[in-house]
Amino acid sequence: VEQLNDDAGDDGRADGNTADVDQSGDSNTAEVYQEGDDNVANVTQLSDQNTAYIAQEAESQNNTATINQGDEGDEGDDQDDENAAGIDQDGDSNVGTITQTGNSNDEGIT
Repeated sequence: VEQLNDDAGDDGRADGNTADVDQSGDSNTAEVYQEGDDNVANVTQLSDQNTAYIAQEAESQNNTATINQGDEGDEGDDQDDENAAGIDQDGDSNVGTITQTGNSNDEGIT
């Protein structure tokens, strides 16, 4: 998902966008790129080798990024979760949250 303003007459940023990505299943990948202020990005991935990356760039402010990864919580579920998550935020007053359950998780927020 890309939410960018490419209008040459503007400052090149898009403000106030929301991106919601929900994935269930095997080997999922999600990437969200946002430029501007007051943007929200939410990625939820359930079960199996999921990867998520959220970038909120261009010296943006007041952005929120959330990644939730893990199994579906079914009783007796024996899934091999190998989740990876990353959040990149450039600017002031941004909030980044990563929640992971399962096995072999890797995360980073910068």
